[in-house]
Amino acid sequence: MSQKVPAPRTGRPPAAPSARRPGRAVLWRRRAVALLVVFALLGGAVWGVMWLVGYVRETVSSARAAEASATPTGPSTAQPVACDPAALEWALALDGGAAGSRVTFTLDVVNGSAVSCLVDAGPSLVLTVVSGEDRIWSNADCSGGEEVRLLLGPGDATQRAVVWNGQRSVPGCGAVDSPVLPGTYQVGLAYAGSEVAEASTVFVLN
Repeated sequence: MSQKVPAPRTGRPPAAPSARRPGRAVLWRRRAVALLVVFALLGGAVWGVMWLVGYVRETVSSARAAEASATPTGPSTAQPVACDPAALEWALALDGGAAGSRVTFTLDVVNGSAVSCLVDAGPSLVLTVVSGEDRIWSNADCSGGEEVRLLLGPGDATQRAVVWNGQRSVPGCGAVDSPVLPGTYQVGLAYAGSEVAEASTVFVLN
C-alpha cells in the first residue's frame, strides 16, 4: 500500500525581519557625544599650545637671567674732578687800542691732561691790568658771578671772553676818579689762585 508524498511548497521564502532605524533621540545623543569628543580634542590642543608658549617664555627668561648674572658689572663711572691748573694750557689775545675805551680779552684754554676734567670759567678766572706798579683794573673787583664749570676731555679746548670797560677799578667795586691814560699796559691771568705766566701780555693804549 503506497503512501502519499506531500507536494513541495511553492512560493517565496519568508522575508527576513527588516532592521529598525534608530530613533531621533539616539541620533541626537550620538551627535552630542561626537561634538563633546571634538571639543575635548580642541581644548586639549589649545591647552597644549598655551603650555608650550609658557614653557618657552620661562626658558628664555631663565636664560636671560643667567646671562645677566654671569656678565661682570663694569666699574662705575667716576664723577669728573677739577682740572689740575698745571695741566691747562692758556693763550690770551685782545681787541682794543684807545685809552678809556672797551677792551675785549679772549682766553683759550686746552686740557693737556690724559683725563676729562672740569675747568671753571667763572670767578676762578681773574684778569688784572697794570701799568708798572700801578694796578689799573681787575674783573674780580666787581665780580658777583657764579662758577661756570666746563667739562673738557683730553686735548679739548674752550674759549672765554672777558670785557674791560676801559676804566679803573678797585676791590669792592668802589668809584675811581682817575682816568686811564694812553700808555703801555700789561694784563696778567690767575687761575684758581695761581698765576699763569704764559698768558701775560703787554699792550699799548693810544
